[in-house]
Amino acid sequence: MPDTEILSWLVLGQPLDQVGAADIGLLQTAAAALMGPSDGLPLQTRLARAVGLDSISVQSAASSTNGGTNGSTSGNGLQGTIVTLSKRLSSNTLVSFSRGLDGVSSIFTIQYQLTRRLSVQTQTGTENAVDLFYTFTFR
Repeated sequence: MPDTEILSWLVLGQPLDQVGAADIGLLQTAAAALMGPSDGLPLQTRLARAVGLDSISVQSAASSTNGGTNGSTSGNGLQGTIVTLSKRLSSNTLVSFSRGLDGVSSIFTIQYQLTRRLSVQTQTGTENAVDLFYTFTFR
């Protein structure tokens, strides 16, 4: 039996193919604890750094209702469980690739910080867009 399958049985009491998206985080935490000291870095961060990325995230898109269509959709148009890989190319430029685990939807995004408060973001894939963001904080 593969180690991931064994971990799933030990932590969740069920096979890996029956594990829901919400349980993946629990398995990651258990795997990180078993792998020993990690200098406080989460498993996803250590995996990302091992393959030359800045972050790897797995998330379930928030539920929303759009024009009578029920389903789980994120703000960027992806549905269901989403895997995102990100790499910072410079202090001002971040590129990311997000893919729905359904295998149908994907988005490539480039975000460029123009000034301390102003950034532009372009995305292409399932949905295409160019957005300008102005950030401010309340103290």
